[in-house]
Amino acid sequence: MISNRLSPTLKIRSFGAMRLENNEEISGFSAYEIIITPHKKLAIHIGAMTTPTTELRPNPTTWQSQVETNAQAKIIGGRTGIKLRYNLNSKSAISYGVFNHSGVLAHHVKFKYDKVSVAGYIESDFFFTAVEYQSKKINTTITYLYNKELSASLFYNFSNQYSLLLDSEYNFLTERVIKTNIGLRKYYASKKLPIRGFFVLSYDPVFDKILQGGFMIHI
Repeated sequence: MISNRLSPTLKIRSFGAMRLENNEEISGFSAYEIIITPHKKLAIHIGAMTTPTTELRPNPTTWQSQVETNAQAKIIGGRTGIKLRYNLNSKSAISYGVFNHSGVLAHHVKFKYDKVSVAGYIESDFFFTAVEYQSKKINTTITYLYNKELSASLFYNFSNQYSLLLDSEYNFLTERVIKTNIGLRKYYASKKLPIRGFFVLSYDPVFDKILQGGFMIHI
């Protein structure tokens, strides 16, 4: 991520990411925006960037985006448009934006109060909404795509080292649960090197009924 302040009220910012996988084409994205702050509580963003709804997803330049839950992955990525953010006070803020969804204009809105964020957009004849709650013990995301699917994920942190993950999705077209996952994570951090990560055990009690293990390392 690179940013440059041109004046006290004007800044430009850009960031990008690339993903390399075996037997797959290189994928990636870039974002660039002009940020105008005519008032300390008001910011205007213009360019290709995160929408107010996208802000509920893990930041793509962090390790969390590589292991996001199914519910988090349902949230839309960045788009080209304009958005306004106004900080009501130290705990709450509201954002509104208009973005290009493959040739269709969509209206996005987000409201944040303390640990709760609610966001969504309206596009043509359907809408999408997402709710996020973050605290020291609980991190949950719920998404709803009009007349199609409802997804939810929950992290319960027993401590700084252990957390439980529950992830599921219900499809209204088939009228059945189409995804389930129960996972247990054990986090670790090296005392000598800038390396962190976690071990994970996961189980699908409905479909595969297979116990799987894995690990994640990030610097």
